[in-house]
Amino acid sequence: MAEVSIAKFILGNLGLLVGLALVLVATWILPARVRWYVLTAGLAVVAFRTYQVISANKRLREADEERERLRGELDDLGKQREQTAEELQTLNNELNEIKTKQNKLAQRAKELDATGNNLVKEKAQFDSDMEELKKEDQALMKDIDQRESALALFSQAEEAYRELERVAH
Repeated sequence: MAEVSIAKFILGNLGLLVGLALVLVATWILPARVRWYVLTAGLAVVAFRTYQVISANKRLREADEERERLRGELDDLGKQREQTAEELQTLNNELNEIKTKQNKLAQRAKELDATGNNLVKEKAQFDSDMEELKKEDQALMKDIDQRESALALFSQAEEAYRELERVAH
């Protein structure tokens, strides 16, 4: 495992290692007077480049972590979208059922209105018939009262006639 890490480090930082090797070779080849200047400048450039590579790798790792986090959020949002779509479908189905029930109730209300209108007409006819029957009843009651009065008069007249006959005999 350590060998893989070392090989990965070497391949990942091959440019830096080549640069360091060139600085060391240049320092060894150059005269002693400039050797320290070249070594210092070369090591500074290699160190700066190493800092850049490390910073870039750090930002790359952070970007990878952010990408993975965003993928997780995207997956969560996808699941929420699917759940919301299912809820929307359920609500649409309920809405359709409610509309169907409303249409049935509206039709029933129309039928009841028609029935109610018929019942109102029938009641009006019934009331009219009742008034006519009351008038007939009153007329009959008046006729009955008149006939009872006449019958009472006839009974009185018959009794008076019998009384006359008895007095006359």
